[in-house]
Parts: sequence; C-alpha cells; structure tokens
Amino acid sequence: MALILILGATALGVVFWKSYTPIKESLLQALAQPPLPQFGYFRALEDRERIISEAEIQDEARSIRNGNPPLTGEFTLLVGTYKTRGDIDAIRQRLNAFERLNPKLEQVHLEFSSWFRVKLGPYGKLQEAVQVRSFLKTQGIDSVIETPLSIQR
Repeated sequence: MALILILGATALGVVFWKSYTPIKESLLQALAQPPLPQFGYFRALEDRERIISEAEIQDEARSIRNGNPPLTGEFTLLVGTYKTRGDIDAIRQRLNAFERLNPKLEQVHLEFSSWFRVKLGPYGKLQEAVQVRSFLKTQGIDSVIETPLSIQR
C-alpha cells in the first residue's frame, strides 16, 4: 500500500513538473527581457516613430571613434508624455530654465485617447541628441531618443 502511494505521488509529481516547466520558462523569459521605457504608449506609435536603443547609441559612439561619419537624420528627445495639458507645466518650466533647449509641445491623437508630449529637437545627428540627453540626465530628467525616419550614414 505504501509503495502504491509513493509511486502515485511520484507520478503525480512528474506530471505536475512537466506541465509547470513551460510556465516557469515563460516567466523566466519575461523577467530576462529589459524593461520598456516609462513612456508606455509607444506600441501605438510604432508605425510612426522608432526609439533609438542604448545599444545603437553605443554602436554609434564606437563607429565615430573608428572614424566613420556620424548617423544623420531627424532625432528628437521625448522628455515626457501626459494625458492632460496641465500635467506638462512642471517639466516645461524646468526645461525653459535652460535657454537653448526650447521644449515643444505636441499633441498625438490615438484611436481612443490623446496624449501631450514634451519634445526637444530635432537634431541632425544622433550624437547631438545623445549629448543633450546626457545633460538632461545630470539634471534628473529622463528622456528617450526617437526618430520618425530611417537613419542613414
């Protein structure tokens, strides 16, 4: 009787483990992926804009160090996205304190809602946008670099 209980429990454990493994693997894969930027509506704008990744920024710096020409195009810094126009006042005031930044307000209409975005630029070279982004980081302001066009060398 004890042997039957042990064999039954073992068989049940094997069945549970096999059914649990895909769940465990998908959970581990989800945790291993890098977090998305805090600007969560980007999936809705993928057909209009592309975020420049950190890897691309590092590749560009390496390419310039190797003597290649810089990437050119239209690069903008997205500093924040907000549901209401009133929410952008604080970040615009902080950015207006720096004379040369000249923040722009943009309203994007999506299928079910509208968003207000604070942007800087455009910059003709990726490296220029990276420099402004680095400055903003020293001021405690997060941003992402995006481009509406394909970048060229």
